[in-house]
Amino acid sequence: MPTATFWNLATTEPKRQFRFILEMGEMGQAASFACKAVSKPSVSLDSTQHQFLNHTFNYPNRAVWQPISVTLVDMVSPDMGASILGILRESGYTWPTDINMASTNIIKSQAASAFGKVKISQLGKPFGTNLNVNVQDWTNDIVDQWVLFNAYMGGTVDFGGELSYGSDDLVEVKFDLIYDYAYMTYAGGKHNGWKGQAADGIAPKFKSPLDTKKT
Repeated sequence: MPTATFWNLATTEPKRQFRFILEMGEMGQAASFACKAVSKPSVSLDSTQHQFLNHTFNYPNRAVWQPISVTLVDMVSPDMGASILGILRESGYTWPTDINMASTNIIKSQAASAFGKVKISQLGKPFGTNLNVNVQDWTNDIVDQWVLFNAYMGGTVDFGGELSYGSDDLVEVKFDLIYDYAYMTYAGGKHNGWKGQAADGIAPKFKSPLDTKKT
């Protein structure tokens, strides 16, 4: 594993923000081509303080995974606005045209299944990779990949923002993804979870099947 010599090697480079693929299972490749920006997972680690005389002691609280923001360019075919409206409908929403329709609910099982498996992959050239690998298979260039567990649409769903005669910008559809947690299936260009690619000496006390999960 490269460490101090990393910056001296022309065959390797750090991860770049513009090299990524977003996959949202039920949308096929449409989301991958339409995606303009997506944030990677983040987790909040707050603490509780205890004060004693002139001293303050801190104790860690729960780890809370934070929402991810997604921006899609609103293509005409397939129409991204229509696609995200369809995701909202699959989540359980319907218009209150009568008492039966008004009584429907958005529930987690429907909302999470509407997207299917959500993956965020960063691309590059993993250390030691043959630069002449099959270019027809983009997965050969994955250097890290996050999978969101039970991801569903949340926050404010923006179907196109403000239109203006004075702007040439592309219309964008924006929303957040809420999820229970995220884990890595690729790290360091290897498809065996995060554990084998972390810095030397990192060894969690409790093992998890997600440490080396590949899907």
